Amino acid sequence: MPGGFPDGNRPPASPLLEPYHGTYQSMSPMPWPTAYSDMEGDVSELELDDGAISSSERAKGKMLKIRKTKSKDAFHKMDHLERQRMAIESMMPTNHVPVYDPRIDAKALKSAISHHKIDPKPLLEILPNLTAEEVLVLRAEYKNIVKMTGHGVNIAKHIALRVPGNGHLCEVMRMYESMYNQHFARAMIAKSQNLVGESLIHILNGALNRPMRDALLLHHAIAEVGTGRDRAELLISRLVRMHWEPHHLERAKAEYKRRYGKYVEDHIVREIINKNGNGKCDWAEFCIELVKSSTQHVMDDE
Repeated sequence: MPGGFPDGNRPPASPLLEPYHGTYQSMSPMPWPTAYSDMEGDVSELELDDGAISSSERAKGKMLKIRKTKSKDAFHKMDHLERQRMAIESMMPTNHVPVYDPRIDAKALKSAISHHKIDPKPLLEILPNLTAEEVLVLRAEYKNIVKMTGHGVNIAKHIALRVPGNGHLCEVMRMYESMYNQHFARAMIAKSQNLVGESLIHILNGALNRPMRDALLLHHAIAEVGTGRDRAELLISRLVRMHWEPHHLERAKAEYKRRYGKYVEDHIVREIINKNGNGKCDWAEFCIELVKSSTQHVMDDE
């Protein structure tokens, strides 16, 4: 079968739905819907034949042709002065669109996110309807009316600071477990046994305790993956990602020492370099330098 898999089965609709063996779980393919709605609104236009024209479309075409013919006849029946008046009116400039005034919206957004209880309604009603140019105007006005230590506040940063984040997510998980007597992460992963579930677990663990999560990931890459290229790529990718945030990497290293009783760099030497022989693990030396880099950055900041 051209374009099919060797076993004759159809490929998954998305890479996110493929079986995935990740850090947090072993997964199977996500169940695919067995039934679809028969409503016309659910049919994609791309699924229709290019040459197929429905009877309703043909009827609409006839009506449009009749209207054009009638309007053309009516135009020829007008007198000369009337046709001149219409031609002049068509050449006159149309009214300009009113210029966007951001003052009311800026005040509404300030009121919505400045109180202890966030009101999401103005955010949802105002922001999605603005053009790119109007957003820029709104940002400038927001800086004029909302100031901190004499400086205008960036509206995007203000929203990110005030709208519920990790703390809110942790509280949702606690409430879920108290209401349903069920572990939130386990219940969620049972419904998403694929890469989506793996990603959600990663986010949840980061919300609960990000340094601990990354310490677990480092230990997994050092001592639990096995040997060879897969471990090298996994450990390098995780350390490169963490080294861009030196303070966070320092917290993850401290959590690693508390949890496993050893320093990250010492564990790399013991599990990788000593077992493979000196000179055969240049990539491991590179990882050790990545681990050490955060200490120097933090000292420089202080």
